[in-house]
Amino acid sequence: MPDRILSLPSPHYLFILKKYLQSQKTAELSYIPKKVRKRASGKSFSFNEHLQGLIYALLSSQAVWKKIHDHLPDIDKIFFEYDKEKILITPPSVFCEKIKGIKCGNRAIHAQMRSLRTHIHVFERIEAEYGSLDDFVTSEKASHIVTMLSSPLSPYKLPMVGKALAWEYLRNVGIDAAKPDVHVRRFLGADRMGNNVGSSPASLADVEQKMEQLAQETGLLKVEIDDIIWRFCARGYGEICTASPECERCVIAALCHTPRHGRDTNIPGISSSSKR
Repeated sequence: MPDRILSLPSPHYLFILKKYLQSQKTAELSYIPKKVRKRASGKSFSFNEHLQGLIYALLSSQAVWKKIHDHLPDIDKIFFEYDKEKILITPPSVFCEKIKGIKCGNRAIHAQMRSLRTHIHVFERIEAEYGSLDDFVTSEKASHIVTMLSSPLSPYKLPMVGKALAWEYLRNVGIDAAKPDVHVRRFLGADRMGNNVGSSPASLADVEQKMEQLAQETGLLKVEIDDIIWRFCARGYGEICTASPECERCVIAALCHTPRHGRDTNIPGISSSSKR
């Protein structure tokens, strides 16, 4: 049989990472896969749930997510369980102070909270034109919806929301997609697990293509793949494949394509012929 050329190494490394993270008791961010499965089973997400998904995305910007995750019930209360009428009549400074009070703020928190009213009005316009926010987010390919929400040229541009946060919002309302943040882009870069294909870090288009392929090859949801990679890298979680990677602790070092990572490390379930 002729050799098969892949644009990624054997996807088995994802299951090795998952087992490693389980051994380290690094908790999965299970609420996102649950939302994806609920949507797949027919659930429709309400206006309040879409607003919740957007606010979670905003708070994740330049933040240590573990702090946000541990305070999600508090955040839900701060934003009145995402009752838009109550949010509209509440001064942005109130939200800022309460969010900072539970240490979940970020550098942009004041601008983000000032933008909430505009976010709600954009959502209302989308709802009026598409019938519902759910109909809107499923009306086109996810990458196109991301552009519609993040491009300055779009009538649906959300202030303070770039492509990465738009992806995060869609995931939070059950769209199976990966957020191309710094961790995922670095991990899938050509000089790490990108198999010397594409750029380093991986471009947004590279991430989308590689995630699609990994999902097909493993049977995992894209949000599950994203979660495995993110937890392996992120501060407060695995903290292995960071800007200054902990290669000596890496369980898939033999598959990494940066020369300094290319040690002949034995990896369970991967033969030497699989190492690229």
